[in-house]
Amino acid sequence: SGFSTARNGSGDLGITVDHATTDLVHSGGGILTAGVWTAIAVTWDGSTTATNAHVYKNLVEISYVTTTNGVGARADDSANSFTIGNISPDAERTWDGKIAYTQVFNRVLTLAEISQATKFPGSITNGLVLYCPLNTTSALDLSGTGNECTHSNTATSTTGPAVFLELPVQAS
Repeated sequence: SGFSTARNGSGDLGITVDHATTDLVHSGGGILTAGVWTAIAVTWDGSTTATNAHVYKNLVEISYVTTTNGVGARADDSANSFTIGNISPDAERTWDGKIAYTQVFNRVLTLAEISQATKFPGSITNGLVLYCPLNTTSALDLSGTGNECTHSNTATSTTGPAVFLELPVQAS
């Protein structure tokens, strides 16, 4: 339970947020191409409104094929690990590609900030809670927040664009 940004078998990429009655889903069709580096950014303001979640491919917002608002209480995901890449042992949600950089923010970035963070990973520090350049043999969080990055069934690369998420601050 919680939220995920995932790609399904038909190439759809989007965000899903677990809610008690109906999950928030905002996804677009067939946006990833095998063998082509793609910068992906996902923003979400924490609301139950699906149109407040955005997915960008190379700095352009995708066209959506599924838009479903969340209904009911948000699922508690506080005990879950934050996973980037392949989710083991769930073979249904694989990331068949390489990841070079991952950045996670506790606020929604503007498109200008997304552009800067894509071109210069780690350069936006306001709200940065996780910055893992996965292009090394060790996955270190360089955000200064003390979070942890772990390689898990994910190919990494020394080149390529950033993959990052902006997430709302969760009230405790």
